Amino acid sequence: MERKSPFSKTDILLLLMVSIWGFNFSVLKIVLRQFLPMSFNIIRFISASALVLFFLFLREKKIWVEKSDWGRILLLGIFGHTCYQLLFIYGINKTTASNASLIMASVPILIGIMSSLSGYEKVRPFAWVGIFLSFFGIFLIIRADVNGFNFTSAHFKGNILILLSAISWAIYTVVAKPMLKKYSPLKLTAVSMAIGTLLLIPFSLNELKKQDWQSISFPAWMGLIYSSILAIALGYTLWYIGVEKVGTTRTAIYSNLTPVLAAFFAWQILAELITIYHLIGAAVIFTGIYLTRFNAGKKRMKELK
Repeated sequence: MERKSPFSKTDILLLLMVSIWGFNFSVLKIVLRQFLPMSFNIIRFISASALVLFFLFLREKKIWVEKSDWGRILLLGIFGHTCYQLLFIYGINKTTASNASLIMASVPILIGIMSSLSGYEKVRPFAWVGIFLSFFGIFLIIRADVNGFNFTSAHFKGNILILLSAISWAIYTVVAKPMLKKYSPLKLTAVSMAIGTLLLIPFSLNELKKQDWQSISFPAWMGLIYSSILAIALGYTLWYIGVEKVGTTRTAIYSNLTPVLAAFFAWQILAELITIYHLIGAAVIFTGIYLTRFNAGKKRMKELK
Protein backbone atom coordinates (compact mmCIF):
# COMPACT_ATOMS: atom_id res chain seq x y z
CA MET A 1 0.00 0.00 0.00
CA GLU A 2 1.16 3.53 -0.77
CA ARG A 3 2.16 5.61 2.25
CA LYS A 4 3.60 8.92 1.16
CA SER A 5 0.61 10.77 -0.28
CA PRO A 6 -3.15 10.30 -0.69
CA PHE A 7 -2.71 11.22 -4.37
CA SER A 8 -0.09 9.25 -6.24
CA LYS A 9 1.12 7.87 -9.55
CA THR A 10 -1.49 5.14 -9.15
CA ASP A 11 -4.27 7.73 -9.18
CA ILE A 12 -2.82 9.22 -12.36
CA LEU A 13 -2.75 5.76 -13.95
CA LEU A 14 -6.37 5.13 -12.91
CA LEU A 15 -7.40 8.47 -14.42
CA LEU A 16 -5.62 7.42 -17.61
CA MET A 17 -7.53 4.11 -17.49
CA VAL A 18 -10.97 5.71 -17.22
CA SER A 19 -10.04 8.26 -19.91
CA ILE A 20 -9.18 5.42 -22.29
CA TRP A 21 -12.41 3.60 -21.42
CA GLY A 22 -14.45 6.80 -21.75
CA PHE A 23 -13.07 7.47 -25.24
CA ASN A 24 -13.58 3.82 -26.11
CA PHE A 25 -17.34 4.31 -25.77
CA SER A 26 -17.37 6.61 -28.83
CA VAL A 27 -14.97 4.30 -30.65
CA LEU A 28 -17.30 1.34 -30.11
CA LYS A 29 -20.35 3.32 -31.23
CA ILE A 30 -18.62 3.93 -34.57
CA VAL A 31 -16.86 0.58 -35.03
CA LEU A 32 -19.91 -1.58 -34.27
CA ARG A 33 -21.71 -0.06 -37.23
CA GLN A 34 -19.51 -2.32 -39.34
CA PHE A 35 -18.51 -5.18 -37.01
CA LEU A 36 -20.78 -7.84 -35.53
CA PRO A 37 -20.39 -7.69 -31.71
CA MET A 38 -18.74 -11.07 -31.09
CA SER A 39 -16.58 -11.03 -34.23
CA PHE A 40 -15.26 -7.66 -33.04
CA ASN A 41 -14.86 -8.87 -29.46
CA ILE A 42 -12.92 -12.04 -30.23
CA ILE A 43 -10.48 -10.28 -32.59
CA ARG A 44 -9.69 -7.56 -30.07
CA PHE A 45 -9.27 -10.09 -27.24
CA ILE A 46 -7.00 -12.36 -29.28
CA SER A 47 -4.91 -9.31 -30.26
CA ALA A 48 -4.84 -7.93 -26.70
CA SER A 49 -3.94 -11.32 -25.20
CA ALA A 50 -1.07 -11.83 -27.63
CA LEU A 51 0.24 -8.33 -26.91
CA VAL A 52 0.08 -8.65 -23.11
CA LEU A 53 1.68 -12.11 -23.20
CA PHE A 54 4.47 -10.72 -25.38
CA PHE A 55 5.19 -7.87 -22.95
CA LEU A 56 5.03 -10.29 -20.03
CA PHE A 57 7.67 -12.48 -21.69
CA LEU A 58 9.89 -9.47 -22.41
CA ARG A 59 9.64 -8.19 -18.84
CA GLU A 60 9.55 -11.33 -16.70
CA LYS A 61 10.81 -14.07 -19.07
CA LYS A 62 8.34 -16.42 -17.42
CA ILE A 63 4.68 -16.82 -18.32
CA TRP A 64 3.87 -19.91 -16.27
CA VAL A 65 2.36 -19.79 -12.79
CA GLU A 66 2.50 -22.26 -9.91
CA LYS A 67 0.30 -25.34 -10.25
CA SER A 68 -1.55 -24.58 -7.00
CA ASP A 69 -2.74 -21.22 -8.38
CA TRP A 70 -4.27 -22.43 -11.64
CA GLY A 71 -7.71 -22.92 -10.11
CA ARG A 72 -7.97 -19.29 -9.00
CA ILE A 73 -6.50 -17.99 -12.26
CA LEU A 74 -9.03 -20.08 -14.18
CA LEU A 75 -11.75 -18.31 -12.18
CA LEU A 76 -10.25 -14.95 -13.18
CA GLY A 77 -10.37 -15.94 -16.84
CA ILE A 78 -13.93 -17.21 -16.63
CA PHE A 79 -15.45 -14.34 -14.63
CA GLY A 80 -13.32 -11.40 -15.80
CA HIS A 81 -13.20 -12.18 -19.51
CA THR A 82 -15.51 -14.93 -20.72
CA CYS A 83 -18.59 -14.41 -18.54
CA TYR A 84 -18.26 -10.65 -18.29
CA GLN A 85 -17.93 -10.13 -22.04
CA LEU A 86 -20.71 -12.56 -23.02
CA LEU A 87 -23.18 -11.25 -20.43
CA PHE A 88 -22.46 -7.61 -21.25
CA ILE A 89 -22.58 -7.94 -25.05
CA TYR A 90 -25.82 -9.94 -25.09
CA GLY A 91 -27.31 -7.94 -22.22
CA ILE A 92 -26.82 -4.55 -23.85
CA ASN A 93 -28.52 -5.88 -26.99
CA LYS A 94 -31.66 -6.61 -24.94
CA THR A 95 -31.90 -3.44 -22.87
CA THR A 96 -31.22 0.28 -23.18
CA ALA A 97 -27.83 1.97 -22.82
CA SER A 98 -29.27 3.97 -19.89
CA ASN A 99 -30.28 0.82 -18.01
CA ALA A 100 -26.92 -0.85 -18.69
CA SER A 101 -24.89 2.15 -17.52
CA LEU A 102 -26.88 2.52 -14.30
CA ILE A 103 -26.62 -1.18 -13.46
CA MET A 104 -22.85 -1.24 -14.18
CA ALA A 105 -22.45 1.68 -11.78
CA SER A 106 -23.22 -0.81 -9.01
CA VAL A 107 -19.79 -2.44 -9.49
CA PRO A 108 -18.02 -0.42 -6.72
CA ILE A 109 -20.84 -1.27 -4.30
CA LEU A 110 -20.67 -4.96 -5.21
CA ILE A 111 -16.88 -4.96 -4.85
CA GLY A 112 -17.12 -3.18 -1.50
CA ILE A 113 -19.60 -5.76 -0.19
CA MET A 114 -17.58 -8.73 -1.51
CA SER A 115 -14.30 -7.32 -0.19
CA SER A 116 -15.80 -6.82 3.26
CA LEU A 117 -17.40 -10.28 3.37
CA SER A 118 -14.20 -11.96 2.16
CA GLY A 119 -12.10 -10.10 4.70
CA TYR A 120 -9.66 -8.86 2.03
CA GLU A 121 -10.37 -5.19 2.64
CA LYS A 122 -12.17 -3.15 5.30
CA VAL A 123 -14.43 -0.52 3.76
CA ARG A 124 -14.67 2.50 6.06
CA PRO A 125 -17.84 4.60 6.58
CA PHE A 126 -16.58 7.51 4.48
CA ALA A 127 -15.77 5.09 1.67
CA TRP A 128 -19.37 3.79 1.70
CA VAL A 129 -20.66 7.37 1.55
CA GLY A 130 -18.36 8.00 -1.41
CA ILE A 131 -19.51 4.82 -3.18
CA PHE A 132 -23.19 5.71 -2.91
CA LEU A 133 -22.55 9.35 -3.84
CA SER A 134 -20.74 8.17 -6.94
CA PHE A 135 -23.64 5.86 -7.75
CA PHE A 136 -26.07 8.79 -7.42
CA GLY A 137 -23.85 10.82 -9.77
CA ILE A 138 -24.21 8.05 -12.35
CA PHE A 139 -27.99 8.20 -11.81
CA LEU A 140 -27.97 11.91 -12.67
CA ILE A 141 -25.88 11.38 -15.80
CA ILE A 142 -28.07 8.57 -17.07
CA ARG A 143 -31.15 10.67 -16.21
CA ALA A 144 -29.83 13.20 -18.75
CA ASP A 145 -30.71 10.73 -21.51
CA VAL A 146 -33.83 11.97 -23.29
CA ASN A 147 -35.33 8.47 -22.90
CA GLY A 148 -34.63 8.39 -19.16
CA PHE A 149 -34.82 5.02 -17.41
CA ASN A 150 -36.82 2.16 -18.79
CA PHE A 151 -36.95 -0.93 -16.59
CA THR A 152 -39.96 -2.40 -18.37
CA SER A 153 -40.61 -6.12 -18.73
CA ALA A 154 -39.39 -5.92 -22.34
CA HIS A 155 -35.90 -5.12 -21.03
CA PHE A 156 -36.03 -7.41 -17.99
CA LYS A 157 -33.82 -10.15 -19.49
CA GLY A 158 -31.21 -7.63 -20.64
CA ASN A 159 -31.19 -5.93 -17.24
CA ILE A 160 -30.59 -9.26 -15.51
CA LEU A 161 -27.72 -10.10 -17.91
CA ILE A 162 -26.07 -6.70 -17.27
CA LEU A 163 -26.43 -7.19 -13.51
CA LEU A 164 -24.79 -10.62 -13.83
CA SER A 165 -21.96 -9.04 -15.85
CA ALA A 166 -21.42 -6.48 -13.06
CA ILE A 167 -21.32 -9.32 -10.52
CA SER A 168 -18.80 -11.18 -12.73
CA TRP A 169 -16.52 -8.14 -12.84
CA ALA A 170 -16.77 -7.69 -9.08
CA ILE A 171 -15.86 -11.36 -8.50
CA TYR A 172 -12.96 -10.98 -10.94
CA THR A 173 -11.62 -8.00 -9.00
CA VAL A 174 -11.99 -9.47 -5.52
CA VAL A 175 -10.58 -12.90 -6.44
CA ALA A 176 -7.51 -11.19 -7.91
CA LYS A 177 -6.68 -9.23 -4.75
CA PRO A 178 -4.73 -11.95 -2.83
CA MET A 179 -3.08 -13.13 -6.07
CA LEU A 180 -1.46 -9.72 -6.51
CA LYS A 181 0.72 -10.39 -3.50
CA LYS A 182 2.33 -13.20 -5.47
CA TYR A 183 2.11 -12.17 -9.14
CA SER A 184 2.49 -8.88 -10.98
CA PRO A 185 -0.57 -7.10 -12.44
CA LEU A 186 0.88 -7.76 -15.90
CA LYS A 187 1.12 -11.52 -15.32
CA LEU A 188 -2.39 -11.84 -13.87
CA THR A 189 -3.82 -9.82 -16.76
CA ALA A 190 -1.93 -11.80 -19.40
CA VAL A 191 -2.66 -15.30 -18.12
CA SER A 192 -6.30 -14.75 -17.13
CA MET A 193 -7.03 -12.90 -20.39
CA ALA A 194 -5.49 -15.73 -22.45
CA ILE A 195 -7.70 -18.27 -20.67
CA GLY A 196 -10.81 -16.11 -21.03
CA THR A 197 -10.10 -15.53 -24.72
CA LEU A 198 -9.78 -19.25 -25.43
CA LEU A 199 -13.15 -19.83 -23.77
CA LEU A 200 -14.72 -16.99 -25.82
CA ILE A 201 -13.77 -18.54 -29.18
CA PRO A 202 -16.60 -21.13 -29.39
CA PHE A 203 -19.17 -18.37 -28.72
CA SER A 204 -17.73 -16.24 -31.54
CA LEU A 205 -17.52 -18.73 -34.41
CA ASN A 206 -21.03 -18.10 -35.75
CA GLU A 207 -20.59 -14.32 -36.05
CA LEU A 208 -17.09 -14.72 -37.48
CA LYS A 209 -18.64 -16.69 -40.33
CA LYS A 210 -21.38 -14.10 -40.88
CA GLN A 211 -19.09 -11.06 -40.76
CA ASP A 212 -18.76 -9.11 -44.03
CA TRP A 213 -15.02 -8.47 -43.87
CA GLN A 214 -14.79 -6.59 -47.18
CA SER A 215 -17.12 -3.82 -45.98
CA ILE A 216 -14.98 -2.88 -42.98
CA SER A 217 -13.32 0.52 -43.47
CA PHE A 218 -9.84 1.65 -42.45
CA PRO A 219 -11.17 3.84 -39.57
CA ALA A 220 -13.06 0.80 -38.21
CA TRP A 221 -9.87 -1.26 -38.23
CA MET A 222 -8.08 1.61 -36.42
CA GLY A 223 -10.88 1.59 -33.85
CA LEU A 224 -10.34 -2.13 -33.37
CA ILE A 225 -6.61 -1.52 -32.79
CA TYR A 226 -7.36 1.24 -30.25
CA SER A 227 -9.86 -0.93 -28.40
CA SER A 228 -7.49 -3.93 -28.39
CA ILE A 229 -4.26 -2.23 -27.34
CA LEU A 230 -5.48 0.55 -25.07
CA ALA A 231 -8.96 -0.30 -23.80
CA ILE A 232 -8.28 -4.01 -23.21
CA ALA A 233 -4.52 -4.71 -22.95
CA LEU A 234 -3.50 -1.49 -21.16
CA GLY A 235 -6.83 -0.83 -19.43
CA TYR A 236 -7.05 -4.25 -17.76
CA THR A 237 -3.41 -4.04 -16.64
CA LEU A 238 -3.96 -0.59 -15.10
CA TRP A 239 -7.02 -1.95 -13.29
CA TYR A 240 -4.90 -4.65 -11.64
CA ILE A 241 -2.20 -2.10 -10.77
CA GLY A 242 -4.87 -0.07 -8.98
CA VAL A 243 -6.18 -3.13 -7.12
CA GLU A 244 -2.63 -3.98 -6.05
CA LYS A 245 -1.69 -0.46 -4.93
CA VAL A 246 -4.83 1.13 -3.47
CA GLY A 247 -7.25 -1.78 -3.02
CA THR A 248 -10.35 -3.12 -4.74
CA THR A 249 -12.95 -0.59 -3.58
CA ARG A 250 -10.94 2.56 -4.22
CA THR A 251 -9.94 1.30 -7.66
CA ALA A 252 -13.53 0.42 -8.52
CA ILE A 253 -14.83 3.86 -7.60
CA TYR A 254 -12.72 5.37 -10.38
CA SER A 255 -14.69 3.36 -12.93
CA ASN A 256 -17.69 5.60 -12.21
CA LEU A 257 -15.79 8.39 -13.94
CA THR A 258 -16.07 6.49 -17.21
CA PRO A 259 -19.64 7.67 -18.03
CA VAL A 260 -18.61 11.27 -17.33
CA LEU A 261 -15.73 11.07 -19.79
CA ALA A 262 -17.81 9.01 -22.21
CA ALA A 263 -20.42 11.79 -22.26
CA PHE A 264 -17.71 14.39 -22.91
CA PHE A 265 -16.11 12.45 -25.76
CA ALA A 266 -19.52 11.61 -27.23
CA TRP A 267 -20.31 15.35 -27.19
CA GLN A 268 -17.06 16.09 -29.03
CA ILE A 269 -17.04 13.16 -31.49
CA LEU A 270 -20.67 12.09 -31.90
CA ALA A 271 -22.29 15.50 -31.26
CA GLU A 272 -24.35 14.07 -28.40
CA LEU A 273 -25.97 16.56 -26.02
CA ILE A 274 -24.49 17.48 -22.62
CA THR A 275 -27.00 18.78 -20.07
CA ILE A 276 -26.95 20.22 -16.56
CA TYR A 277 -27.55 16.67 -15.30
CA HIS A 278 -24.20 15.62 -16.79
CA LEU A 279 -22.38 18.50 -15.07
CA ILE A 280 -24.01 18.00 -11.68
CA GLY A 281 -23.54 14.23 -11.94
CA ALA A 282 -19.85 14.68 -12.72
CA ALA A 283 -19.40 16.93 -9.66
CA VAL A 284 -21.15 14.38 -7.42
CA ILE A 285 -18.97 11.55 -8.77
CA PHE A 286 -15.77 13.55 -8.12
CA THR A 287 -16.97 14.13 -4.55
CA GLY A 288 -17.62 10.40 -4.15
CA ILE A 289 -14.13 9.57 -5.42
CA TYR A 290 -12.57 12.07 -3.02
CA LEU A 291 -14.39 10.57 -0.02
CA THR A 292 -13.62 6.99 -1.07
CA ARG A 293 -10.01 7.34 -2.20
CA PHE A 294 -8.43 10.34 -0.50
CA ASN A 295 -10.11 10.21 2.90
CA ALA A 296 -8.85 6.64 3.21
CA GLY A 297 -5.38 7.81 2.18
CA LYS A 298 -5.36 10.47 4.91
CA LYS A 299 -6.54 7.88 7.42
CA ARG A 300 -3.60 5.62 6.61
CA MET A 301 -1.13 8.50 6.87
CA LYS A 302 -2.42 9.35 10.37
CA GLU A 303 -2.08 5.73 11.42
CA LEU A 304 1.57 5.74 10.31
CA LYS A 305 2.48 8.76 12.45
